[in-house]
Amino acid sequence: MPASPCVAGPASSHPLTLTTMSSEEQWRKTQISYLETLGIVRLVEWDVLVFVNRHGTSLAGAPQIARLLGYGKTEISAALDALTLKGLLHRSHDSKGLRLYRTSAPDSLDPPRLQALAELLKVAEDRAARLLISGHLRSASGRKKRGNSGLHLASSKASRDG
Repeated sequence: MPASPCVAGPASSHPLTLTTMSSEEQWRKTQISYLETLGIVRLVEWDVLVFVNRHGTSLAGAPQIARLLGYGKTEISAALDALTLKGLLHRSHDSKGLRLYRTSAPDSLDPPRLQALAELLKVAEDRAARLLISGHLRSASGRKKRGNSGLHLASSKASRDG
């Protein structure tokens, strides 16, 4: 009996398509190890990293990003600071109250962190993968219910994908 896919999508069209539960578990463990390699432990950090990567260099500050992602300004500010300290985002110097944020240049990361970042940003394009990663981060932080705070990147496409 052929194994049924665990993650949506035809096997030939997407590299993340999984065919057995054991391969899904292995994939999940790999993604978790990438999150650990990068030090991403909170859902808001993941959402901000994906947001900044998708938008390239962004002039949006914490208040604007907070409104767009559905988090509080304080949470977004903390995530931007944490991602900058971890070397995953680059922040320009404050100029007239404006800061540019962008994903760190590849040459600024060591090879394991560069691979982890590249792989996580690649899987961020797949809704099922985003949901698995966000589910892990949500449960790891002890938050079982989203309420009004966060995870709009994983779910925002859901309404369009229908």
